[in-house]
Amino acid sequence: MVAPAYTIEGSPAAEGGGQRRTWLLAVGVVLVVVGLIAGVGMWVAAGARLNDAVRSLARAPVGCTTTLDFSKTGEYLIFVETEGELAGVRGDCDAAGDYRYDGDEPPAVALSMVDPDGADLDLRLRSGAEYDAAGFIGRSERVVSITTTGDHVLTVGADDDAADRSFAVAVGKDPNSGVAALRVAAVLAALIGLVAGVACIVLGNRRRPLPAAGGARDWPAAPGWPPSPAGPAGPAGPAGPPPSWPARPPTGQPPAAAPGPPPAGPPLVSPPAAPVERPPGPGAPGAGPGGLAGPSAPSSDGSTGDGERSPWAPPQDG
Repeated sequence: MVAPAYTIEGSPAAEGGGQRRTWLLAVGVVLVVVGLIAGVGMWVAAGARLNDAVRSLARAPVGCTTTLDFSKTGEYLIFVETEGELAGVRGDCDAAGDYRYDGDEPPAVALSMVDPDGADLDLRLRSGAEYDAAGFIGRSERVVSITTTGDHVLTVGADDDAADRSFAVAVGKDPNSGVAALRVAAVLAALIGLVAGVACIVLGNRRRPLPAAGGARDWPAAPGWPPSPAGPAGPAGPAGPPPSWPARPPTGQPPAAAPGPPPAGPPLVSPPAAPVERPPGPGAPGAGPGGLAGPSAPSSDGSTGDGERSPWAPPQDG
């Protein structure tokens, strides 16, 4: 007996897998878009930060004494700008307008600064910081430590008279501070969003094996138990008694031998069938009047005279 195959119609797992793929595709697209937007936004913010920092530098023209008001103490860089624009400045000269230095070598500049008490400050050499943003090009030349807030007087002179007023000096913090870190974060955000989004899209596009046609899946039939011999029909119905399984032998003992065929006995012999007596014909010995057979006395060998032995005759010897 073979168990029938089971068929599952409209498997909920297949529908759940489709929803999961759709969800992964949507999440992947969102991650890619968000990562790119975040990366571009932070990169633009880094450029805006640099531009604002460059514009906020305090500038002093060449050949003038300029008053700078420091509201905080600390170290400040002094830049020599070879291109830019001067607005109104506080000092002994009124210089404004654009400037641009075209020399092959950086201009030589003479600088001096005094604090509010009139003490000269030490202007130490410091290079390495540069910028080219918001229409200004500059590089660091000196660094000064401001220990007292208030007005400081900066005097800018040029060794070459021909270079007079073709450049300017800017004072302030390094405008590149924090810009590089923001740009690195922008690149990382774009990469993370792109990698995570592509991974979700790939997972969403992965196809699973399709079920049988019509949305049904046929499972293999389970092996059936061997049929048991039918017993005699009883009042409960045509089915026989359930099969009895042999008991499992105890652990450590050999299994019992299977029962063999029953011992052979003497063959069963059916009793001989009784002979059929035929009525004698007319004129036959023992026939009665009218041709009817009458009783005839048996002979000494037990026969009835018609050549047949009576069924009760004893068997003959030898």
